[in-house]
Formats: sequence, structure tokens, C-alpha cells
Amino acid sequence: MADTLFRRQILMQLMITLQYLHMLTKTEKAKWHPPKNRSLLTEFTLEAQESAWVMETWTKTMNEIRATAPLGKEFAEVTTGVLQRERNWVRDRLLYVFGKPPVTFYR
Repeated sequence: MADTLFRRQILMQLMITLQYLHMLTKTEKAKWHPPKNRSLLTEFTLEAQESAWVMETWTKTMNEIRATAPLGKEFAEVTTGVLQRERNWVRDRLLYVFGKPPVTFYR
């Protein structure tokens, strides 16, 4: 792929997909037990071999992002930050209930 913007777009989408798949491993699911929001969970769990493939592909993809000129290392750092925020957002939705009482309006 000669177009670096297109390459980065595809690699970023792959990283998002790999992060989602990594959430389906037994060790990651154990961290979020008991979940408060069951609608975000799936019954599917990755096996050890599949989990190893996800981590191997994650490493290869991140190396490819770093190697993409111009500013590949900086883009990799931004990508890591964005994915970390996404992981935290999902964790917050799984573990915490953000229920507040309804707002009453006075006339």
C-alpha cells in the first residue's frame, strides 16, 4: 500500500479489532468479574492458541505502524493512547453503574 493515510486507517481498524478480541480471553474476562453491565459481554471466549495469535498479530501490526513514514513512531504513540482510552471506557461500562436519579423540574 503506497498511500500512508490509507495504510494507517486499515492498521488502526485492525488494532481496534484485535483489542476487542483480546477482551475475549479468559484472563481479561476474569479481570472484569462480576460485570455490572452484562449487555457488553459475550459468551464467546478465545482459547490459548487464538489468544497467542491475537498478541502476535498485535505486535506485528504495531511494528508496521511504527515503520510507516512519516512520523510512524509518533503515530504509534497516539494509537496506543487512543486504544488505552477505549479500553478504559469499556472497563468503566462493564464494572461501574452510572445510575443517577432522574432530574425533577420545578415550575
